[in-house]
Amino acid sequence: MTAPEPEVRVIVVNYNGGEMTLACLRAIEATDWPRHALQTVLVDNGSSDGVAEAMTHDFDGVVTIRSDRNLGFAGGVNLGLRDLPPTTSYVAVINNDVTVPPNWLRPLVTTLESDPTCGAACPKILLAGAYVAVEILGDPVRLGPFDRRTVSVRVTGVRVDGDDVLRRARFAEGFFGPEYLPGEPEPFQWAAPHATLLVPTTGEDAARELRLSAPQAARIRLRSGSDEVSAAVGPTPRWVALPRTQERFDVINNVGSELQPDGYARDRGYLERDDGQYDESADVDAWCGATVLLPTSYVRAVGEFDDRLFAYYEDVELSLRGRGRWRYVTVPDSVVRHVHMATSSANARRALYFNERNRLLVLSRYGSKRTVARAVARYVGITISYLRRDVLGRVAGGQRPSWTVSGARLRALRDCLLIWSRLAPRRRWTPTWP
Repeated sequence: MTAPEPEVRVIVVNYNGGEMTLACLRAIEATDWPRHALQTVLVDNGSSDGVAEAMTHDFDGVVTIRSDRNLGFAGGVNLGLRDLPPTTSYVAVINNDVTVPPNWLRPLVTTLESDPTCGAACPKILLAGAYVAVEILGDPVRLGPFDRRTVSVRVTGVRVDGDDVLRRARFAEGFFGPEYLPGEPEPFQWAAPHATLLVPTTGEDAARELRLSAPQAARIRLRSGSDEVSAAVGPTPRWVALPRTQERFDVINNVGSELQPDGYARDRGYLERDDGQYDESADVDAWCGATVLLPTSYVRAVGEFDDRLFAYYEDVELSLRGRGRWRYVTVPDSVVRHVHMATSSANARRALYFNERNRLLVLSRYGSKRTVARAVARYVGITISYLRRDVLGRVAGGQRPSWTVSGARLRALRDCLLIWSRLAPRRRWTPTWP
């Protein structure tokens, strides 16, 4: 007789995700798994988007848990963990900006069933939709005495068939990170003389455009596949049409997470073209909370998320809590799609603060004294470089200073120091960070 499928609880946290959350829930409801053995729990973090109300008539099988305030991803997932039935064998955590195919669950369950030492089964997480690669080639220009970077052009907009897709574009290589101007809602990025931008696409004949400017008049080349165009750019931003290449491909978001010696957690395979290079199962340092399947034995052993982290690095912290006793394994036969940072991009400044603060907090808890000291020293040095670039450099050039990046980093360090001062007397140095 065939053994019955084990019971699985799927937890989705919503904070004003709207249609994106509903699409996630519809995909979960179509999972190839017996209905009696699959329970979906929606945790609504004080949203005003009507998603929780839609559960009563559109999703009969979804259990809704409401919070009257936003508890963050960590606190929201914890609400979904606190009433686990004793018959539940596995817990899946899925971001509300993820969509799953019907066959996503079975390979994950099979992996965990075959090895009781596995604490997490990690699917291959791809970015939502296909992308095209655009190479930007331009002449090098120094920005100024307080900004030592050598750049070519500034990217301030991306359009596909007339739609704004800047938040979904991925700055893969040769970019200097997001920058913010006072009064501007969206960040921009400077490109080096040779850079690669990944642009989402709706089809082979999609019209793709970049909004570009440069420190001085120049010509740039934009190459996509075997096609190339040339355009004149200057201080005034203008839209430039891209080659209509037919070469589209999938882009990796995460196939397990890796802990770096400098104190960062890295998405394994991030922004690489998916050519099957991660299609063999492998042990990884940590699992990614965008989509993961956990045995309830692991959850009960390591405990809930640390809800003080609110969002970012909460999955890394829980992974580190179980390291040594548990293994984390990738399962590339399970493939899901993720609109990466769809929720956080709406408030990128706040996301920057939490990402940096939580990284330092988690590292201070699990890193060696030497690793922590080196990471903090590097953090201070990088923050000073941002102050020089965004504050001193802009003031020297007669522009309003931008405090967004350096201000968020300073607040993150300040809050870490306050928390460390309270925790230091009880800190036991048992480093598990590589």
